[in-house]
Amino acid sequence: METISTTFAVRFHDLFPRALPGAVCLSALLGAAGCSAEFEAPREEGTIKTEKQAIWGGGWREFTAFPTQTGGFAGDSAVCDAFTFQGGFVAFGRSASTNRFRMSITERLLPTTAWADLSTQTFNSKPGCAPLDGLYDLPQGQWNYQKAVVGKNSSTNQYMIRVVKLGPSSPIVPQTIQTWTSISTAQYVTAPAVTLSTHLNNGPRRGRLAVVGRRSNGRFYVHLNEIDDTNPSQPFNNGNWQSAVQLPALPGTWVAQGDPAVVDSTLVFDGITIMTRATNGGQTRLYAMIWRGPSGFTSPWTQEWTLTAGADPAISWDWINMTQTVFARGSGGAIYEADSMGAEIDPFTLLVNQNNTGFIGAPSAVGNLDGWEGNHVLVTRKSDNQFYWASPCPIIWEQC
Repeated sequence: METISTTFAVRFHDLFPRALPGAVCLSALLGAAGCSAEFEAPREEGTIKTEKQAIWGGGWREFTAFPTQTGGFAGDSAVCDAFTFQGGFVAFGRSASTNRFRMSITERLLPTTAWADLSTQTFNSKPGCAPLDGLYDLPQGQWNYQKAVVGKNSSTNQYMIRVVKLGPSSPIVPQTIQTWTSISTAQYVTAPAVTLSTHLNNGPRRGRLAVVGRRSNGRFYVHLNEIDDTNPSQPFNNGNWQSAVQLPALPGTWVAQGDPAVVDSTLVFDGITIMTRATNGGQTRLYAMIWRGPSGFTSPWTQEWTLTAGADPAISWDWINMTQTVFARGSGGAIYEADSMGAEIDPFTLLVNQNNTGFIGAPSAVGNLDGWEGNHVLVTRKSDNQFYWASPCPIIWEQC
């Protein structure tokens, strides 16, 4: 392997001002109309030289099964960090037998917890989640350790939100901060995609929770809620939701399919990255845009990659290495990933993993687990309708 450049190996405190405030979209930065992948021959074989490449150089650890969920899961997962002294992550899924959302917590050096209901509320979508601490860039005493969980109500098709506190004590004892409540009366046809934008037209100390979904008219909408991250006990207020913003339509006769994905990418692109799968006749593509808020410049939808499997994407953000990673299920039920940094983009490549096969669901992912660069967690579903997770080798917790 080449010598690894440390040009971008900095902590997030060193990343201001934003590196590429004028960036529009990954493929637009390359001056291309579309990006190819697995899937098709890459446009260019450029190598991204980052610390992350060194960390991921040994591939990924084998996928590990979560505790068995009786009856399996309906649909796909969501995953968020669980930032405690031990470090870890929390996964969410919808029970196939009850349609309730369930939660399992994995902490370093502790057994993964059995799946447990969040409540008796039922849903007809996969969950979405986001940490209300964002980048954890406030002093640790101001961290709230709270996660927003969002789903589509099985009776009304409205998005509902619940806020739970996970930490800082270990083992984690979940606490309910906000019970399920609707974020609006609008009805949706997709699962929600959720992220906390740490800056989005709003300054570095008051983030906005962004919920993205598609309605029956085929258009995507963004709901924003201003978070008071100077109030660790109650950062979320359901009365702060702004009117939903309609996003531009996909180009031409392209039709959005499946569930969208979103990630906060303000440190580089000064907005959030929104991605969807789309079809046009017999073609399937991924489209992405950078959205900079109601009053900010929004890039057009740009064709990013070609998929043969027709699976929904997941996006994670490494805010230390300034790298955005897209995960997708490819042909043969294997998981692929593609990375980008600034104006460079890698082609989709197969995760180096001995049991990377047999997956039927779309993955979910989170980056910077425990605050370390390159340390991601990927959760996905196999044909037994159980969830499995994996991390890069070597991960911070243990060797592979």
